[in-house]
Amino acid sequence: MNSLTTPRRAAVLALLNFAVTATADLYVSRSSPSGPTGIFRFDETTGAFLNLSSAVGVGEPYFQGIEVARNGSVYAVDNTIGYIEAFRFTPTLNSSVIVGPPRPPRGTPLLWAQYGGLTLDGQNNVYLASAIWDVQADTVLSIGIYKLDGITGQLTGTTPFASTPGMLQPYDLHFGPNGHLFVSDHALGVLEFDGVTGSFLRVVVAPGPGVNLRATGIGFGPDGALFVANSNNGSVLRYDPATAVLSPFIPPGSGGLIRPADLDFGPDGNLYIADQERNTVLRYRGSDGAPLGEFTPQGTQLFGPADPQMRMVGPTFLSFPPIPEAPASGPAATLGVIASLLALRRRQPDAGPTQDPRATLNHRPPNSRCEVPAVGGTHRLAATRALGPILSS
Repeated sequence: MNSLTTPRRAAVLALLNFAVTATADLYVSRSSPSGPTGIFRFDETTGAFLNLSSAVGVGEPYFQGIEVARNGSVYAVDNTIGYIEAFRFTPTLNSSVIVGPPRPPRGTPLLWAQYGGLTLDGQNNVYLASAIWDVQADTVLSIGIYKLDGITGQLTGTTPFASTPGMLQPYDLHFGPNGHLFVSDHALGVLEFDGVTGSFLRVVVAPGPGVNLRATGIGFGPDGALFVANSNNGSVLRYDPATAVLSPFIPPGSGGLIRPADLDFGPDGNLYIADQERNTVLRYRGSDGAPLGEFTPQGTQLFGPADPQMRMVGPTFLSFPPIPEAPASGPAATLGVIASLLALRRRQPDAGPTQDPRATLNHRPPNSRCEVPAVGGTHRLAATRALGPILSS
């Protein structure tokens, strides 16, 4: 018989589980055509720049959606015309592997378009907001949320896991406290899908009279409410699922907010917003939305000598690691709380900004982004820049 009793075993397992949780540093994806592209890592307390992600693949990735798993791994999706790839980085961003999906075989008429967001479920399966179009016919075949197996990286189906007619550009996505999948779409607002089957359930927040909405980043607060960034007027809305009441949380322009791209709550309970227009991350009080100033200084010079190209321009998505969930009671709960606090404060060693990233990154211009208006419509290429190969053998 094991010498540890069941409560003691549970406590030890809880401690070990929380002990591997990464620091609560802030990770920001950035995909502007100016300056370095990659995943930026900032100190969760001071906002100080720590390091930029290591080089991946060929050329310069055009990162968008990003999410940190409970084990500290950082998942990010590369939006390069013709294909998409989800990467998994170590917490210090010093190495990565490609998760998937497989690139289309050479000569296929079917190509990917990545719209933005990425999220994970409890098994680290990856969900991407994407589209597939037929290049020869110049026709969009499907738009929606695609699911990748967290182990193999293979698509779990040839059709979207979640979709509904009228979707124009699904942007951000997260699983809610009820286990359902919530998706922001530039045309329809915020949608709710069954988290297991992907079946469409309802429109949660919709544009309409009095709601000039272009939903971008979404996220759930500590109170279970849904927060929605509105890039049309530089504001954030709060939706209470218990009362179905939609109310302003951050008024238009408050704290200098112009073009919110994504949002997330930090370990301090405050709300952090990536502003693509101001090239910074802004912080707001989590209880009432009062502005607390810039968290990452505007146009930060990150790499030493003054160089207007070497700064964070156009932050796109951001993510903190999830706060560990401690057991409800007993010895496991006590050790879990202690370990989670230690985990949030522990600093992972990193190389830091020891060298100009241009020494390791191939800084060719980013590849084009794809804008697809609707299923059955034709695609438009935006910001076309020196395209490299878009298919691999």
